[in-house]
Amino acid sequence: MVNSKVKGRSFEQRIATIVRTKWPNAIVRRSQQAHMAYEPDVVIEGEAPIMARRLWLECHDSRAPNPLTKLEQAIRDVEHKPMSIPTAVCHRLGARTITATLRLSDLITIMHASWTYDVGPSPVTLAFDDLLTLCGDHAP
Repeated sequence: MVNSKVKGRSFEQRIATIVRTKWPNAIVRRSQQAHMAYEPDVVIEGEAPIMARRLWLECHDSRAPNPLTKLEQAIRDVEHKPMSIPTAVCHRLGARTITATLRLSDLITIMHASWTYDVGPSPVTLAFDDLLTLCGDHAP
């Protein structure tokens, strides 16, 4: 059986690799776990689109991931960081897809879409790669 800390570190490294592949000139690193909620699990800085740098990535790799619980954790973590976009990045062991769950209002912010309705905190899930594409496609 794999230690959960080792599994978590491995998944965070995988996410960092995906982001580095998308934006090779970006600075992408795992956070110092001692920082707790000071930083997201994976930090995106430097030459990456502004929306990608705003993502607060809370990663979870599990047999039965719970993206809503991880999203709630990310929302709590960014309570005093208003420019951050809380995002749960989840992977079910054995699955091919990595998903990203965030609030619909935050997805609309990423897309720079004008929306005349109050969408509230409704969560939405999409493929992680698609989220990164949206962040890059709609960069200022």
